[in-house]
Amino acid sequence: MTGYNADVNVTSWDDVKELKLRGTNEEIPLFKDVLELVRNRVPLLIELKNFGRAGKFEQIVKETLKKYDGEYAIQSFNPLSIRWLKINAPEILRGQIASRFRDEQIPRRYKYLLKNLTFNLSTKPDFINYNIDDLPYLPVGLLRKQGIPVLGWTVKNESQLEKAKLLCDNFVFEDLEPTKII
Repeated sequence: MTGYNADVNVTSWDDVKELKLRGTNEEIPLFKDVLELVRNRVPLLIELKNFGRAGKFEQIVKETLKKYDGEYAIQSFNPLSIRWLKINAPEILRGQIASRFRDEQIPRRYKYLLKNLTFNLSTKPDFINYNIDDLPYLPVGLLRKQGIPVLGWTVKNESQLEKAKLLCDNFVFEDLEPTKII
């Protein structure tokens, strides 16, 4: 979104606050600033980008959201974050983001567990957000038949949109006009 290619987990706030959203003079806001800007006008889907141990980061997000009256759900690729939320903030809707992880440099055994949503047995997410390009996928379809809502990410074109309408209960999109999606 900025044209700056770096891992946010190892980028300092001093570096981030100097960035501008691509093609604008808009700065990257803090999470609390986004909540203040939105002010409960629309539901939020918040993605936690924590790829390590769960706890400190999730606690900060939980505390920040205590002051927010709007509707929201939290999602993450990290099943440890989803499990932490289940235990420490069960009132928060939580979702597991996943894909087939074809291009990810992670050990094969973790890839297998993550792509097949095996951790869901203990994390019990309220919804799944699966890569639209990896659907249909049997484990996701079975979860949807069990009543777990499935979202598709990231819908960017008409063919992905049609797939999402068929295989998902909702979806994350970009580069599409919202009025054309309905």
